[in-house]
Amino acid sequence: MRRHLTRAIAPIIAMLLAACSVEPPGPDSQGGIEGLLSLEDGDAAASALVSTSGRTTTSDGAGRFELGPLDDGTYEIEVEFLGHGLTRRREVVVENQEPTDLGEIVLLEERELQGAMGVGGADLDADRSYFLGGDLTIDAGSTLSLAAGTRLVLGTEAELRVEGVIRAESDEAPIEITGAPSGDGAVLLEAGSGPHRFRGVRFSDLYEGLSLAENVNATIDACSFTGMGRVAVYSSGSPVTLTDCTIAGATYGVELFDAAPCSIASCVISNCAQSGVVLSNSETVVADSRFLDCSIGIEISYNSVPVIVRNLFDGNGAGIEAAHCSVAPNGMRVEWNEFQATLGTDVGLALNCFPLISSNNFSSSSDHALTTPKNARPDSIDAVGNYWGTADAGRVPARIYDDRMNSSLAPVRYRPFSLSPLSNTGPR
Repeated sequence: MRRHLTRAIAPIIAMLLAACSVEPPGPDSQGGIEGLLSLEDGDAAASALVSTSGRTTTSDGAGRFELGPLDDGTYEIEVEFLGHGLTRRREVVVENQEPTDLGEIVLLEERELQGAMGVGGADLDADRSYFLGGDLTIDAGSTLSLAAGTRLVLGTEAELRVEGVIRAESDEAPIEITGAPSGDGAVLLEAGSGPHRFRGVRFSDLYEGLSLAENVNATIDACSFTGMGRVAVYSSGSPVTLTDCTIAGATYGVELFDAAPCSIASCVISNCAQSGVVLSNSETVVADSRFLDCSIGIEISYNSVPVIVRNLFDGNGAGIEAAHCSVAPNGMRVEWNEFQATLGTDVGLALNCFPLISSNNFSSSSDHALTTPKNARPDSIDAVGNYWGTADAGRVPARIYDDRMNSSLAPVRYRPFSLSPLSNTGPR
């Protein structure tokens, strides 16, 4: 009886188990990105190259493409097609291991710009590439506007000269201004021009990203600079406001000469062969920024009076180097900064530089956190309230290279000091 009962219910149990079982996702259920590429005349964009995150495919004869498999996440795709430059789509979301269909993407033909742009200026199309084979001048009284997704490509020796106004602002698809590697491309903002607005712009492979002459009005916000041949942002006699920007891979990140007032805030400046920021005869506030793996984080000279607060200096050859200051003893301030992994000296002073240095964490293992200038006048350097990278009070004096080690150097007032790291240093 028991055997017959078991045989009777066995099929029922099997059906219940089959109903409750969950098959592992197969290839068809993996996430990806797909879409349809077409040209402005309606033809299919066949054999276009589509890529993201190391994966590449080409569109078929009808212009369709499928890119995957991809894990759930957010992606940026790039589409390359002969004569149409580069088309991008940002923040493409793949979720639930399902393919994301972008629908139709119309690839816009690349256009060439050259010569002079007269009164009235021009609005460049969104998602279109423009090529500068030679110099382009935006005349005074004219405005050049770049929409979201616009890509401006400068030839090997091409320069964009702006005597009028340039507005390149996007919170959506990035605007790109790029050049040829090892070329001389640059965006030159001529004297008296502006007001210029740069937001959400990617500058790459230019000799100089933005070069400001005298009396230029410009704000630079949420922009990135990569692969600059010489400098990302240069100013000679113009105030500069640089906010939420990233600079990676330049000889100099930012150079400010005879410029005031200037502000560098919430920026990340890395891998500069010489200096992340150079200040010469300028009044600048540098705050809440990160200086990473530069030869010198901030280089200061010739009557500059900077305020350097709440920054991170990590992995630099030197954190801050200052010389030829010739200003009042407390004209320059270095406060609430974090110094880590400095190869040389965290703060090096020379030739009349007597700043206020207070409430910093000198956490690096460099030989000296502070070196002082030659004692050309009877002033002492005020450096109280700092953490000098040690919990041993007896080792603190050795972290400061001053008149106690070399009688020709200026003395330092460093008491009181902290024997534990301060909690409010570095960027907010």
